[in-house]
Amino acid sequence: MDVPKLLEAASLLVPEEVATENDITVADVWEYLTHDEWEVALGLLEELGDIQPLPLSFWEALATAAEQMRMEKSAAWCHWRCYETRNGIIRADLTLRPAAEARRQTPIYGAGVLRPMWDIGNRTSTGEPALNVAMLWVERTPCLEPGGRASVRLAPLDPQQWQHLESGQVITMYEDRSVAGTAVVLDVQRPAATPPHRVERSAAREGHMAAQSWQLRQGERLVGTLALESGDMFWSDCRFEPGPAWEGLAPLFAASRDAWRRGDEDAALAADETIYAQDLVLVPDSGGAPITEFLIRIEGEVARFRH
Repeated sequence: MDVPKLLEAASLLVPEEVATENDITVADVWEYLTHDEWEVALGLLEELGDIQPLPLSFWEALATAAEQMRMEKSAAWCHWRCYETRNGIIRADLTLRPAAEARRQTPIYGAGVLRPMWDIGNRTSTGEPALNVAMLWVERTPCLEPGGRASVRLAPLDPQQWQHLESGQVITMYEDRSVAGTAVVLDVQRPAATPPHRVERSAAREGHMAAQSWQLRQGERLVGTLALESGDMFWSDCRFEPGPAWEGLAPLFAASRDAWRRGDEDAALAADETIYAQDLVLVPDSGGAPITEFLIRIEGEVARFRH
């Protein structure tokens, strides 16, 4: 499906009476669509989508349109809203520790890039804090400086672990073993009891996903190839075919997998650091820019990575 049809399909899901603070309605979107002002139409639809809950298919259509127009931040935001439609919304008031007191010396870029760990009150079987991963989106500002404060949205990797969260609760952010910041939960919105009907993705989008593949390389050596089969905002799930250099690296991935399964966090993190130190690179077969910063898991014919 091409961009105009995707935007038109999304606009049909917006009730005509819904309006922004500036009295923008879906009628304005249709006006821009008739003049092929696709980027403006997309931006207005994003605004209208925040007025009241809309079906998952609305955000999926916008995400696909943004990707086709190479509007990376809009695509990331629409995928984020897809996640929130499925799993609910968590907003918090986050204050980072000053640079003099924390490991982080650089700003956090806000568009869902950082995946810190959080102490949200969960505990291990021995009573120790069990940290939970959640992606972070900084609202209304492109970045958050050390020592700064802003409202943020959180997208947990495992939403079930966050079910007890409530407004007013204080949670702690970690990027390593030291505290990186503290947040007060502002709002928790549960997903609808009956999730909005998810329409099938267009054949064009499925074909686009199926066509994506990467070479996992270590310098000039081919470790293996990854062919995308599915994915979400966290992970890309791929079929893995080993290459000549895989045999030497396979024990490192096995050590990481086994440590995570037995709950040995220190050993797991050490194993992941060892893998990271191998200077692996994902090279897209499409000829795009190589991916150098990523986390990858490989077991048998299955590989998952996130970046």
